[in-house]
Amino acid sequence: MQDQIIDLPQMIIELRDIIETKPDFVFPDYMECEDCSYIPGEEFDETYCDFHYSLDGGARYWGNKNNPVCVMGHWLSSHELTTVEKFGKEEVTVFEGLEGEGINDLLELAEQNGHITVTPEARDFAKLVQVNQDHFMSWRDSFNSALPNEMLIKERIWDNE
Repeated sequence: MQDQIIDLPQMIIELRDIIETKPDFVFPDYMECEDCSYIPGEEFDETYCDFHYSLDGGARYWGNKNNPVCVMGHWLSSHELTTVEKFGKEEVTVFEGLEGEGINDLLELAEQNGHITVTPEARDFAKLVQVNQDHFMSWRDSFNSALPNEMLIKERIWDNE
């Protein structure tokens, strides 16, 4: 039995709530870090800080501390979709089983396992927000750029500056 159906208007509301907490957030594109031993070109290390864990391994949903890192990681966490079992996978870590999967694949797995249903329109919107964020757009710009034209004026997140 499905717990919840998320349609486009609901996805917009939920992502807006997340994005408004830090609308100007952009994954920084830098190489030196005081928080971990990241060195470009070295073998990927799961002990990197959340930023370099995300940068080196591709955008990560939860980061190396199982904290949400990207916008869709926050959304998945808000629906308690944070364990491999919720996606029908067992005996693997979140890193091995889920990180690196496209958001559409994760939503399909969660649906197949009876946890949530996301309509195709909502899924397309979520994917575009995620892709925009992965290409160093701010969360606000990622959200606004993904909005369908007919919703742009009504739903956009405005810059308050």
